[in-house]
Amino acid sequence: MPIDVYGINPYDYYLIDKAKTVLIDRCMKAFGSRFIAPSPGKPVVQASRRYGVTETETAAAYGYHMPKVADRANRDPRNLTKEDRIFLFGESNGRSGGSGKADKLPPGGCSGEADAKISGDDTPDAIIALARGIDGGSFENSMKDPRWVKANKQWSACMMQRGYRYASPLEAISDPKFQEVGRPTEQERRVAVRDVQCKRESSLTEIWREIESADQEKMIRKHSKELQRLRSFQKAEVGRARRVLSDSP
Repeated sequence: MPIDVYGINPYDYYLIDKAKTVLIDRCMKAFGSRFIAPSPGKPVVQASRRYGVTETETAAAYGYHMPKVADRANRDPRNLTKEDRIFLFGESNGRSGGSGKADKLPPGGCSGEADAKISGDDTPDAIIALARGIDGGSFENSMKDPRWVKANKQWSACMMQRGYRYASPLEAISDPKFQEVGRPTEQERRVAVRDVQCKRESSLTEIWREIESADQEKMIRKHSKELQRLRSFQKAEVGRARRVLSDSP
């Protein structure tokens, strides 16, 4: 989607996360802690579920469940001691754990210091909220468009031919009898495969994406200056993360 350009991709998110981990470990070590922050796993890119399932193979294997991926952390931190928690997050209730070291802690502890060094002290929260609003707003608007309404009715009629009563793909993917179980059932997989087939027959996914993209592009043009500021902020974050990692042994 057009607004995705103003988000952080999985690889850059990994770099930022890894750099913060390095900074936290350095800071904790300086305070004499043996704490080791969880190391982020390699970046994982998953297929979007914005319009539900759209690939037959995925539907046949997982139904409406998300394919499992490895945990982001490749090692678990040991249990935090009271003192470690103070060093990591800052003072708690004005106490320093009896060591006096907390008096020298940066705001927010080692975690807060890492955030500040990578993200800076001027995070454009309002613009981040704006980008999220564009992303969510276009989705809501799209389902009011006559083209979507027509294609969705065709999708629903297609599903009904197999006895599946759903008003939209969103209703199918959120069906409690599928979501409240830990693994996909045979029925769920059958419904999901039919869902994909009906999306193709009705061209619903393509129409949906076309409507949303046009809406997002219009909103992006309207807020181009703010969104460029967001891009600059994100590039600076990634740049700082790269510098930290390049200095790391």
